[in-house]
Amino acid sequence: MNSSQAPAQRDGSRQLGIIEGKHERSFLGSEPVQLARYFFLLFILLGLTILGDGLVDASNTSDDTDANTFGRLVIDEESGDVDLSSVRFGAAFNLAPLISSQVELGLIQSDVQFQNLNLTLGKANTITMGKKKLVRGFSTATSSLFSSFVSRPTIISLTGGLEREFGIEGTVRKGRLLVQPALFVSEDWSRTSKIIRAIFQGPEESNYFAHFGVSAVARSGGRQMNFASSSETLMGEWVWGSKNWYVASEAIWHNDGVSEVLGAYADIGVIFGGELTYDRSRGILKHRRVNSAFSNGGRGAIEIAFRQEAIQEKTPVAENATSLLSELSLIWYPSAMTRLIVGRRFSFKNRSSPLFNGAETSVRLQLIY
Repeated sequence: MNSSQAPAQRDGSRQLGIIEGKHERSFLGSEPVQLARYFFLLFILLGLTILGDGLVDASNTSDDTDANTFGRLVIDEESGDVDLSSVRFGAAFNLAPLISSQVELGLIQSDVQFQNLNLTLGKANTITMGKKKLVRGFSTATSSLFSSFVSRPTIISLTGGLEREFGIEGTVRKGRLLVQPALFVSEDWSRTSKIIRAIFQGPEESNYFAHFGVSAVARSGGRQMNFASSSETLMGEWVWGSKNWYVASEAIWHNDGVSEVLGAYADIGVIFGGELTYDRSRGILKHRRVNSAFSNGGRGAIEIAFRQEAIQEKTPVAENATSLLSELSLIWYPSAMTRLIVGRRFSFKNRSSPLFNGAETSVRLQLIY
């Protein structure tokens, strides 16, 4: 169980990081015209990304990328089936012409019955002013907090009754390939869930390691307590909510021998969310929530999200370059299937840091199916 895969309600109405309203449409449903429109728009966004590549000098290409591709297949123990009925298509376009541009295309899906296919592919291009560099590669839309922990849904039970789940999860990495198996069993042994997740990491991941940890969750009505531990990570999460609102808090410690992260997270209601993360080693945060406060929206809905990070990083120029990043976003739902995100990000760094120091604005349009 991973705290980063924040609580999702039984009606599938919210999931932190990637949230989509529940629309009962088949993956191969009876709306080919509407599906064709989504595919067409996705290809347009992809074309914009490819066009943007030609406008940037390839000599600035850097292998320093914090992105990866991932695929997760969750198989139901009893039936062995994978349910594709609630697969969502999602697209995000981040437009800040002088600073950064990003396009994410992928399949985004959430299913509380552990019968799902979750596959997200993307492409990211980033230009950092100050020390101009281009980061090319695949991006991920997963909300996983740590690559060393398996992403699995945690569910708030709204029907009452105490429910516990226990599991074993592990990570094995060889070069750029990272495999994360997991096995979870309900308290009365009536349900068993298998999870297999494969990740192709960035070029900086060249070592080999393997570890296993334990995970547990206890739920009673709208209250939930989560705990996860391994040789590298210790996490505790408390959740209290109902169908239309929730309160969540979380504390994290993670150390993989290279980077140590101390983090705290709080999320209140469906209007405001915030995150504070401190990496006192490298400042390379691969797993961060963006716009952490999302509800299922609805036509005309407006939301506000806030995220803050305090980072200390080691660079060739400065041994301990500190930075503070804050981001405030306004989210508007033009319709039940689209949301427009306007974010303002402020970055404050030491003068010795070669990274961007200033502010930038991003505009993203996300389609939810």
